[in-house]
Amino acid sequence: MTSTSVPSNTENLQPAEGGHDIRKVTPTRGYELDDEKLTFLSAARAFLDHESTLLDSPKRLWEWFDLLSADFYYHIPVRISRERRSRLGEFSEHGYHMLETLESIRLRIERLDTEHAWAEEPPSRLRRVISGVEVLEQRSSTDYLVASSFLLFRGRGSLDSDLLAGQRQDLLHVENGRILLGGRTVLLEHTVIPTANLGVFL
Repeated sequence: MTSTSVPSNTENLQPAEGGHDIRKVTPTRGYELDDEKLTFLSAARAFLDHESTLLDSPKRLWEWFDLLSADFYYHIPVRISRERRSRLGEFSEHGYHMLETLESIRLRIERLDTEHAWAEEPPSRLRRVISGVEVLEQRSSTDYLVASSFLLFRGRGSLDSDLLAGQRQDLLHVENGRILLGGRTVLLEHTVIPTANLGVFL
């Protein structure tokens, strides 16, 4: 049997061509454990979990509306398939599935309370999973840009059902010990929307 010796240290290890040199360990490697960041991240996850519960319950949309700030925006840009070499982004800067404000959101919820909301009659059965919550940027002492991935099941009638997937980039405001949703940009994975309409909130 042939034995293989294992170096006791990494001094003589050479990186393969094009590989990463494991001898070079810098303080920037790894995930930084910052107490303030982790405290807010925990609060952001709790907020998004609570928000998901409200969004999945058609009768609780006004409770969700109370989580929105006065300058709230809701954007869903159109995704475009491009070649890998393209210098253009994956999302249109001019085309949107949704481009809404707090006032237009209020009008949508009011309409859902009437008998004229044909797109949601009967109401969709919703269940979403939120994961990958990450603080992308702290813009001020009270404003944070937070990303989260989502998978949304939407059931209609007895047979129809859809799955929507994507990432949400949320602007979260912290005011007087409370979190408000200042804005949401939804980056869908789909170039063609796999559902009849976007009559539900993502």
